[in-house]
Amino acid sequence: MIKFSVRNLLKRKTRSLLTLSGIVIGVAMIIALVSVSEGLTMLATEFVGNFQGIFVLQKDVPDDIFSRINLEDAEAIEEMSGVKKASGQIIGIVRGLEGAETEIGLESLTAGYFIGVGPEDEELLASTYNAEVDKGRFLTDNDKYGVVIGSGIADSYNKNVGDKIIFNDIKWRVVGVFNEGAGFMEQGIAIPLERAQEINGFEDDIVTMLSVMPENPDEIDEVVKHIDLRYPHLDAYTAQELGETAGDFLGTIRTAFWLISIVAGIVGGIGVANTMITSVYERTKEIGILRAVGWTQRNIVVLILTEGLVLSIIGGIIGIFLGSAVANAIAGVTGFVVYVSFELVTQAFTFALTVGLIGGLYPAIKAAQMDPVTALRYE
Repeated sequence: MIKFSVRNLLKRKTRSLLTLSGIVIGVAMIIALVSVSEGLTMLATEFVGNFQGIFVLQKDVPDDIFSRINLEDAEAIEEMSGVKKASGQIIGIVRGLEGAETEIGLESLTAGYFIGVGPEDEELLASTYNAEVDKGRFLTDNDKYGVVIGSGIADSYNKNVGDKIIFNDIKWRVVGVFNEGAGFMEQGIAIPLERAQEINGFEDDIVTMLSVMPENPDEIDEVVKHIDLRYPHLDAYTAQELGETAGDFLGTIRTAFWLISIVAGIVGGIGVANTMITSVYERTKEIGILRAVGWTQRNIVVLILTEGLVLSIIGGIIGIFLGSAVANAIAGVTGFVVYVSFELVTQAFTFALTVGLIGGLYPAIKAAQMDPVTALRYE
């Protein structure tokens, strides 16, 4: 049956290829788009999950990337009762870091973000992000282009202390490697605050966020309230509060990406149905002969559905690899961490099979209902 179906598809190569391309595009879009949202979700989860301090951002900005805070605010907050340390930091996107590929079932090992910090922030990173230097050392005032990389970056790019690394069109030197289990910082890179300001085009007294370490972790909510009251132009968040906000936002993005992919899949399904319907009419006489030699209606239905499934299987496999390649390209250009999970691959492949089944169902029933005598007379 499968050989017979493949032979029929090969007889109509152009139409089969057009149908195949629709399925490939639908599956590739699912893999590429959803993997980006999955990667962002994973990164946000690690970033927030390991953070034990307080985030402070500019109030009433459309997105965190537009946050601008003066370092004077960090100095003032550090003088508050209940605050042990307050430091200005800059979160930015790593671009142009090459050398790792997206693997199916594994997160892309492309760095997502850099964090601009000062030499005095080593203790803050250790206490708030659980990021401690495992090899080498932390940044010093003399490290104009020194960086401390996450263990994930070190492993996937085969980098160690003393090696050169290039991203954002700048050549850096690795002076340290963070420990495993550093969450967000496993795929992150710590760079000097001054370089982060230059990359983002900031003045030397501007940062995007403040990290605040309370003297007593049990009083973190009280410190947040005091910051909000004393500095109305700022918003202070605990990790849990920021995680809830980020989760809602990323959930919306994921839903939007799935809807776009489903629309593409529907187009692919229509293509399958159109190809199968046309194929049925072109093979009316052939179907009549098959019925005359003993093929049942069920045999005809299975034949047509098998053709749709063959297209879906091939299109699904190609789409998965194409989508993974596109996801990797997106990671390389934007710096986003992408995550092509086994679950996502399974969902995309199941989607392809569903498109093939639904697209081939009506033509299959139509073919099975043909009157054998009338079909044999068809010219």
